[in-house]
Amino acid sequence: SNLPNPFYSYDVYNLLLAHLSDTTAFPNLSEVVFAGFSAGAQTLLRYSLLPSTHNSAVHVRFVISDPSTYLYLDELRYPPNLSGVSQRGVPNVSWLPPAWKFDSNGQPWIDHWSQECSQYNSWRYGFDGLNGYIAHRFKTSETNADDFKSSLIAGFLQRDMLHVVGLADSFNCKLKGFPGCNDNELATYCQAMLQGDDRLDRFFKYRRHLLDLASYLYNPNSYPNTIHNINSSSQSHKSPIFSNSPPPPLFPLHSVLYVPQLGHDPTAMVRSSQGRCALFGFRCDDRQLLHLKEDLMVS
Repeated sequence: SNLPNPFYSYDVYNLLLAHLSDTTAFPNLSEVVFAGFSAGAQTLLRYSLLPSTHNSAVHVRFVISDPSTYLYLDELRYPPNLSGVSQRGVPNVSWLPPAWKFDSNGQPWIDHWSQECSQYNSWRYGFDGLNGYIAHRFKTSETNADDFKSSLIAGFLQRDMLHVVGLADSFNCKLKGFPGCNDNELATYCQAMLQGDDRLDRFFKYRRHLLDLASYLYNPNSYPNTIHNINSSSQSHKSPIFSNSPPPPLFPLHSVLYVPQLGHDPTAMVRSSQGRCALFGFRCDDRQLLHLKEDLMVS
């Protein structure tokens, strides 16, 4: 918006949070949970980068479940069809695997390095070409853009965030279609595909992304080697993020609750023991549930 005091959709969340954090109106409220599934999870993941300041007496946490795409915090991605996710780099045309040429019905799909591919790190997927709420916050920040970005990312890594992941949410009907296939409108344009083949694959790559980035935050020399061409040897790549900032104290990263045999089903997710724990704190100490929980930690 070009208005002198623009108002964005994320400002609505800020107003809600400010209202709920008013201990005069809600003296017994100790926690606010922002929870989203699929498209809602995409919205809240990006909002969680820069939530409003609020009364510290009210704890805020985020529950993110099975989004179609993620917000990456640097320009690197993990190549498709590469064994493991230990290497990453800046994508180029060599990254397009043969399976992306045509969909399962033989129709042209991603058959060249399109505009979508070259803009793989644009806002929503990364920090290029910022607009709306996030661009306004950068513009009105009292610090320079690099320091502001570093503070945002450090804050995001420390956010109280729980990812609830359906371990059967692994369909991509364009890539691996079959009669009756339903991937629940999985995003399959190039920016999304460079994050992984399906929602489950994208989560595991994003999980690795958070761990890699946090490792670099603590020890810049530990940043993993990255590749720029799948057919070439690994090359060193140092992200500019945090390069001039002292590392913060060691902290746990986000947590994960895995839900076996569950696809892209919000009702089943909420009704699962993992969903009830994530949303309401119900029986989170159950032994079987603890077996399916992972706290991401920097090694």
